[in-house]
Amino acid sequence: MHTSFKQQTLPPSTGIEWPEFLPVLPDGEALRDLAETQVALLQAEQALRAQEERIRILEMMVMTDELTGLANRRGFAVALDRELSLARRDTDGGGVLVMIDLDGFKGINDCYGHAAGDAYLCAVAETLQEGVRRSDIVARLGGDEFAILLTRMDEAAGARRVARLEKFFSAQSAMWEGRALPLRASFGFAAYNGLGSADGVLHTADVRLYARKTQSGAKAGARSIAAVAAR
Repeated sequence: MHTSFKQQTLPPSTGIEWPEFLPVLPDGEALRDLAETQVALLQAEQALRAQEERIRILEMMVMTDELTGLANRRGFAVALDRELSLARRDTDGGGVLVMIDLDGFKGINDCYGHAAGDAYLCAVAETLQEGVRRSDIVARLGGDEFAILLTRMDEAAGARRVARLEKFFSAQSAMWEGRALPLRASFGFAAYNGLGSADGVLHTADVRLYARKTQSGAKAGARSIAAVAAR
């Protein structure tokens, strides 16, 4: 609060020593103006925070898969670029990218309908998140394709982690109207560091994924999901 001062002129005959300057307090109108200014500033600050929160939510929606709540393709691309950037600045950085393609998902939609397919995808998302660390990033790239970034992990450790994840994943099921639909997928992975590109590591993981799918006969055997659930 600003307080003004003015010089006081007093008769010398009083015998009272007064300070040369005395404060003059603001009047009621000035106090009201000050209060209104403070309220307006507070309201502007609250509006700015609300706007920032709306922007944050919109950005999150743009990078989040609506069905599963995982990162979507755009969100995963942003995360991968960030990881590669960190790896370029840190010699101990890097990690393992895992590509996952569901086996027999079309058969679930054909046999039980798209609602069952959505429930299956949500079960896949929950299972993948359960099988990794909180620092890892799980995404649904679209359709029945998922991906994981195992952060700060070398290729050997990543290979062991992927093997455990595959075993854990294949032991789970999605429940639909009393039926247990077994989770089935093919996995492929590639290590990344500060020297590679996003396209390069994605391509390597993709090639290994489809090599595994071909070797295991996943496409032919995938139709058994519905058959197993029907027993």
